[in-house]
Amino acid sequence: MPSRLLAALLVVSFLVAGASEAPGKGNETLLWSLVKANLHPPRPHLSIPLSGDEKRAYSFPQNATAEKEIHLSFFAAPPPYSQEQSSGTNSSEEPVLKISGRKVIGIKHTLFRYLDEEWAKSHPEKSTSSTDIDQKLQVRVTGMVGDRSLVEVEYDDTRPRSEQQSIHLTYKGKEEEVLQEAELGDVRLGFPETSIFPYDKELFGVKATAKLGRLHLTGIGSLTKGVSETRTFTGRSTFETRHIYDTSYLKMRYYRIYFDPSDLPLDIASAEVFIDDQDGTNNQASIEMTVQGENGDSYRGWFDYQYPVEDYLLDYALGVINFKRGIEDNFIIALSYRDTSSHRHPAEGYRMIKKKQDSLYDSYYLKNRYYLGSRRIQDDDFLLRILNLSGQVLFDFSFSEDYPEYEVEVDYDEGIVRVLKPSEVDPEEPFPEAYPPLSFHQYTIYTEYHHGIDAFFLSPDIIPGSEKVYMDGQLLTRDVDYLLDYSSGFLSFIDPGRITPDTVIKVDYEWMPFMGRAAPILGVRGEYFFQEGVSLGSTFVSHASPRTRKVPQLGSAPSSLKAGGVDLNFSFPWGRGEVDASSPYEVSLSGEVAGSRLNPNTFGKAMIENFELTKIIDELARDEEMWQYSSPPPEAMGPRGEILISSEDIPGEEINIEWSRNEREVLVLDYSLDTSQSWDSVVHSISSQGKDYTQMHFLELWLKGDGKNLTVHLNVGVVSEDVDGDGPPLKTEDVNGDGKLNPGEDIGIWIRGKLVGEGNGRLDSEDLDGNFVLDTEENISTYNFAIEADWTDWRRVTLPLNTSANWETVERVVKHLRLWIEGSGVEGTLKFAGLDFFGDRWEEENLLALPINTHDDPEYDPFSDSDFLAYYEEMYGEAETYEEKWRKEGAFSLEYNLTSGEEGWVQQTFIQSQDYSSYGSLNFWVYREEGDGEAIFYLRFGSDVKEGEDYYEISRLADWDQTKWHHIRVSFDDLSRVGTPSLREVKQLRAGFRNPFQTSVQGRMYLNDIFLSEVKMREGLSRRVGLTANLGESFSVDGQYKEMDAAFQALGANSLDRSSKQGEMGAT
Repeated sequence: MPSRLLAALLVVSFLVAGASEAPGKGNETLLWSLVKANLHPPRPHLSIPLSGDEKRAYSFPQNATAEKEIHLSFFAAPPPYSQEQSSGTNSSEEPVLKISGRKVIGIKHTLFRYLDEEWAKSHPEKSTSSTDIDQKLQVRVTGMVGDRSLVEVEYDDTRPRSEQQSIHLTYKGKEEEVLQEAELGDVRLGFPETSIFPYDKELFGVKATAKLGRLHLTGIGSLTKGVSETRTFTGRSTFETRHIYDTSYLKMRYYRIYFDPSDLPLDIASAEVFIDDQDGTNNQASIEMTVQGENGDSYRGWFDYQYPVEDYLLDYALGVINFKRGIEDNFIIALSYRDTSSHRHPAEGYRMIKKKQDSLYDSYYLKNRYYLGSRRIQDDDFLLRILNLSGQVLFDFSFSEDYPEYEVEVDYDEGIVRVLKPSEVDPEEPFPEAYPPLSFHQYTIYTEYHHGIDAFFLSPDIIPGSEKVYMDGQLLTRDVDYLLDYSSGFLSFIDPGRITPDTVIKVDYEWMPFMGRAAPILGVRGEYFFQEGVSLGSTFVSHASPRTRKVPQLGSAPSSLKAGGVDLNFSFPWGRGEVDASSPYEVSLSGEVAGSRLNPNTFGKAMIENFELTKIIDELARDEEMWQYSSPPPEAMGPRGEILISSEDIPGEEINIEWSRNEREVLVLDYSLDTSQSWDSVVHSISSQGKDYTQMHFLELWLKGDGKNLTVHLNVGVVSEDVDGDGPPLKTEDVNGDGKLNPGEDIGIWIRGKLVGEGNGRLDSEDLDGNFVLDTEENISTYNFAIEADWTDWRRVTLPLNTSANWETVERVVKHLRLWIEGSGVEGTLKFAGLDFFGDRWEEENLLALPINTHDDPEYDPFSDSDFLAYYEEMYGEAETYEEKWRKEGAFSLEYNLTSGEEGWVQQTFIQSQDYSSYGSLNFWVYREEGDGEAIFYLRFGSDVKEGEDYYEISRLADWDQTKWHHIRVSFDDLSRVGTPSLREVKQLRAGFRNPFQTSVQGRMYLNDIFLSEVKMREGLSRRVGLTANLGESFSVDGQYKEMDAAFQALGANSLDRSSKQGEMGAT
């Protein structure tokens, strides 16, 4: 049971204990005994008075470590004895609690099997069994403790997450007592007496009110887990703003289907479209056929007919098809159509417009459609602009005639925008750097619009009672004016007829993110009444997130808000509201002054980049079941030897002393190459569709050699599936092509001159991509290295992928890694503890960038520097693990070799703009590993860091001492400024070197931990005065004036980041 509910039950228990006789004397209450049973091992016994003449007895096992059981028995009770009556005690003060609930455990076991085993052999389904267990817990406690304490506790795990617990304990004091009221649980917390602190939310917390003569006190305390959010709707529409990156085009949805522009427009309903999805398990209704392609290319496969409207939409005027299903990388699309002269294209058969990832067909793929985020967009007040990284407007849809460089069409119903740039070689690719292999974000489509909605949806998991729903400024009541499902965020209105096209609906609420962090709220208000109608009040609130132990990332720092204020209220006449002949008017004056102090980061520092996640890794499995025998490599010259595939587990520290002692799976290849230049090969299928490795730069292996003279080759890309090189048919155990190993199929396949895989419980096949076709094409890059006689230990081998001359033709489609060994008259064992492709998230230009860390790179040892070690422990905690090994700590190795006037850099573009305005300094760590110190190192950030655009920069000679780490800190005031950058709009970060000298320079430097410091506190004031006057029965005046600084922050409200002045006056 959740700790919150348990805590509440304990509180209830002690309330009951305080209202009943002392423990151990007379009858004990149920909850007190439950508490005592958990606190004391001795066997307690309790009884609860019930209606009639029965009692229930509960007992617990004496052994405190044993599983607890509740034993229930019924026995006769003596006639009710009224000791309280004889002593004059009011029996109504006896605690009355009702506990109800249920625990349900449902078990469902399903068994599926064929009764006729012979008949079952011809069917794909295997016998299966499954067991499902469903548990439900519902508990409810209600009642009174004495005549002033109300208890309501409820837990129901069948409800949505945000509604599972409900706890409410209330105590009401007597008129003469200091404590007037106390509430614990789900209560409304706030100070509605003030307009500057109108915090009024339902949260789990405590609220207490007290009275000392004329001094009234209110205190609140709570832990919030919600995130505040506001949604606004206008009529049956809502307003949206979107920033759409140029790289976010609709991928694999739109294709040009005509083979020649002269064929347009196409004849209506003449297109026939087929797709081979490369899935051999769903070919029951497919058509096997050969289709033609570009430059005499052809392909034979299993195609499925695509139905218009159901599977695609086709614009016959433009010749553009829009697929409704997701088109995968490895799909083949073939089609035919007729022009308006009834000529068929092609004349016979069908022609491809997509063949897997073959770049020969890229011209058919359209990359200039963008989804605006909503459908049914209203064209009134529609705004769309194309911006560069600095925010400069390059196109405005409202004034398109002034921006001829772009042509933009908008489909308001579907929410699709089409962008053309006539000046480009291909106008259908308006943002050249946005597409592979570059995929660099340089432009943004910014749009604002209203769109129609059928339902009102807020964020899910709304905190119950946190919402405030306004319709045209009027606060509505839940279950009276509207209904809100807290789990889904679905909002509906009981009288939808009230909603007109101009109705403005505003909803303020809090919702619970999956990884919400609790933040305490503490507040106190005191108000002194000099006499009726005249009071002086003061309020203080604090809202602080728990301080983290590690440096937070920028944008997720813990913050704290402290605010306080005073208010004065004056009413005349004193009898407020008593307007009669003796007091013909009533005047109320009020005023408030408040100040706030916001610390946006209580840790004091925020990390921009620590290079821990810079390294992008695709780790290949080392399980023997993930490897199989492969086809002959083109370079293999001699006869085929033999490799036996297996795997084992080895403690990691035996491979690399910096790794944990936890066991690591290792691929084991026992080989026998008994003749001259013999070889054998195995293959790992990385992806059936092919992965894009344009961001991968290295292949890293951890390999234990055996001291034999042999060569290891690695082929990366697409390899032939034909293991023996003897062509079709495909050798496979999958007789019926359903992709499963069915009864009777585990008979092995005959390859390499022997039967392989019989009875191993796996589906053995030459088919690597599951398309049930023997693919024999190859497109590979080859890497190799030699195992020398002295190589008998574990070593790391790092192979740069671009050292292969044809890597650029391979990197976009990588399906396989073929590993083959070549030798003469040798046998032995090779072990692989790692086969990983890795790269980084940064763009690179004219230098070698390599992510490194303390676990994988022995030469990288930052903790030997005492200054860096002290810094690390301040920012991250202990530098050593429980195994007394250094924690994994990463950096970026930058190696440069620049001729005179050259420049090299690495650059990162952020998904969302970053805000540095709450800090005063930029920090980073550097270590000069080797080389010349004559190069100029620079670090710049801004909206666009290209030379001459908008950025801040720090630069200096890279002549740091080579023996230690250096912490560089520079104030924002001391940074160079180019263009018109803003600390609030940082989109790019670049680190680089330039050579302004006449000679060449080279070197290597480590860059680490770029972070911000010197947090700027936000302090602001707010002031308000108000007047209300009832001057007789026929005239009244109501007005107020409020000023608020830009830095003022009220609890529970979003900062406006601008000063405001507001006045209003009304008379009736």
